[in-house]
Amino acid sequence: MIRHFRGSCLVAALLLGACATDRQQAYDDAMRSAVLELREGNLDVASASLAGARQHAEREAQREKIRQLSLLIAGAEAYDRGDRADAAVTWSDADAPEIRRAIVAHSKALGVSIAPPQRD
Repeated sequence: MIRHFRGSCLVAALLLGACATDRQQAYDDAMRSAVLELREGNLDVASASLAGARQHAEREAQREKIRQLSLLIAGAEAYDRGDRADAAVTWSDADAPEIRRAIVAHSKALGVSIAPPQRD
């Protein structure tokens, strides 16, 4: 009986590990898809992929990456609507260094003024 119980615990632990790996893989796949679609200019598909990543995010760092990418997409959507002011405000909220660099690098060509990062 105890041997069976130990075996069951081992199987359960392996399955839980596999589930965590599957969740991580699903998160990674969704984030890659979101970035690829954003690069292609497919904002609706990028947003949908990001929603998928949000479902699989388990750690705060993952949720923060999603938040930062969401700001990039939301700003691009505002810009596409012709609302440069809203795009600038939204993009100014991004504080991840790699996203800010990308936004600032293209801001002049896009005709938007990005506010400096907020300091706490």
